[in-house]
Amino acid sequence: MTHFKKVPDSSDGWNYAKNYINLNGNNIITEDHKHTKEVQNLVMEISHPLNGFPIKNSGWDINALDIYAEQLLDFSYDCKGFDYTYNERMSRQIYYITKILKKHPTTRRATAYLWLPEKDLETNMHHPCQIVADYKLRLGKLYATHFFRSHDILQAWPTNVYGLAKLQEKIANDLNVLPGSLTTISASAHIYIE
Repeated sequence: MTHFKKVPDSSDGWNYAKNYINLNGNNIITEDHKHTKEVQNLVMEISHPLNGFPIKNSGWDINALDIYAEQLLDFSYDCKGFDYTYNERMSRQIYYITKILKKHPTTRRATAYLWLPEKDLETNMHHPCQIVADYKLRLGKLYATHFFRSHDILQAWPTNVYGLAKLQEKIANDLNVLPGSLTTISASAHIYIE
């Protein structure tokens, strides 16, 4: 089942997602034996993704969000002790995405893939939750769509959206356009039950 919601800003999006999962979610026990409440295929389009931060009661202040965003924008292959980082998986691709959007503004190929089958399917290492980032330059704005196979709405959603909105803003600035909406597609939008 797919549920779509358009929201004006990220604060509204986060609060909507939490409430929707609490009201409509199914109790699921993960392969890691963690109890969650989950909805499948939650799609949220955020009209102004950088508005609404810091989100009240999210546990993330603006300084922590900026640190997260800076790490995402610091295109490096140093994983700093992790099996992967989003910037390590995306950085080279973002360079080419920007380049192709400059050359072919209507391209449908401005897509980054974060899933590495030979690593993510064949090993027990950590697996990225976000697996696709897609950008479209339309009507003078840069639109972003991010597909998450697994999305921790309480803990990860605010930082994910803030960091990805900052990345969208950077790419838009490089293209000399405005950022448009940011859409998250969460195949498993869930809340961990303590």
